[in-house]
Amino acid sequence: NHKYLTMIKFLRHIRQKLLANKRFGKYLLYALGEIILVVIGILIALQINNSNQQRLVKIEERIVLESLSKEIDENRLAFEQVLELHQERTASIDFIMRGDFSEVTANGMDSITLLAFSNWTFNASFGIYDAITNSGKIQLIANTELKNKISKFKETVFDYKEEETNLVKYTDLHVMGYLSDETDIPNVRYFGFDNFDSKEKNIVFEVYDRALRTVKFRNRISILSLMYQPLFEEAEIVRQEMKALQEMIEDELNNTP
Repeated sequence: NHKYLTMIKFLRHIRQKLLANKRFGKYLLYALGEIILVVIGILIALQINNSNQQRLVKIEERIVLESLSKEIDENRLAFEQVLELHQERTASIDFIMRGDFSEVTANGMDSITLLAFSNWTFNASFGIYDAITNSGKIQLIANTELKNKISKFKETVFDYKEEETNLVKYTDLHVMGYLSDETDIPNVRYFGFDNFDSKEKNIVFEVYDRALRTVKFRNRISILSLMYQPLFEEAEIVRQEMKALQEMIEDELNNTP
């Protein structure tokens, strides 16, 4: 900048000297040179400003991607934990469907039914995701493919959540509703099963055993088992999407200076 200003002052000095000596041709030539230098200076300043703006955008893009990657990582961990509980539940449902309770204790029967009839849901965290998409900061992401994948991610999770909601509603209405209406089971959850004596535990076992063998109840359990198929299909889609999305983000971060 100092050299540039010195050059302009030098040309202005020559131009004034030529004007004083009435040498108009060379005066116009030097005036044109001064104008060209001013234009070049403006272009250089704009280029510097543009470079600074691009650098700031890249910094902000990196912050956005790092925050989103951390949130997805936390969601992946929570999702796998819930999915493992779903798999344990289906194993309990399958055990009940086989109907062989000959070697099951009263405590074992209580644990099996508790696991089979419990609802598990994936409560995804979308704090960072919503902040990025709602504020328009998603436009900071230069990679169009990554940007589109991020935009569709929440919808993928909601498709899975819909299957979970269906399971919760069906379990509450048709499974637990049947047990509460058609059977006489003591309030095990309130008093605590471990506080029951042997006779009381046997009563609970017999009630469970009788309920689980009825055609009406087994039909409901069978439908519950069938409803898990679309849930696991959607779960695999979510799992693959989270993995692919995080890998794309990591690649973008590695390629961003």
